[in-house]
Amino acid sequence: MSRLLRGQIIVAIDVAVAAKARLYKACEAINLGQRRLRRWRKSEEDGRKGGYRAVNQKFREPEKDAIVDALNLPEMANLSLKVAHATLMDQCVYAGSPSTFARVVAERGLRKKMEPAKLAMQSVRN
Repeated sequence: MSRLLRGQIIVAIDVAVAAKARLYKACEAINLGQRRLRRWRKSEEDGRKGGYRAVNQKFREPEKDAIVDALNLPEMANLSLKVAHATLMDQCVYAGSPSTFARVVAERGLRKKMEPAKLAMQSVRN
């Protein structure tokens, strides 16, 4: 949330309180906690050191490429993401969690690209 918007909210709360509204009612009306309002009044800057997820834990492109390469293997073509992940774990290959696999697949739009391979593998087996 921008500093400008925070400032506007603080001013609106102050106007409401000056018009004899209770502070907790004014905060409740806009779904804002009183503790957050106190923090905003104390400092306009966001005091947090960043999100709870560290930037250095983010998957890099080569790591994402490794997931895609693993999922594009012929033996993975007809497996769901969770089963493909478990199969790789059985082979002592850890490229990320099942949810990371799903995120990478969604991010790269691979669902549709993997379907023809899946169909091709099924036609070979039949």
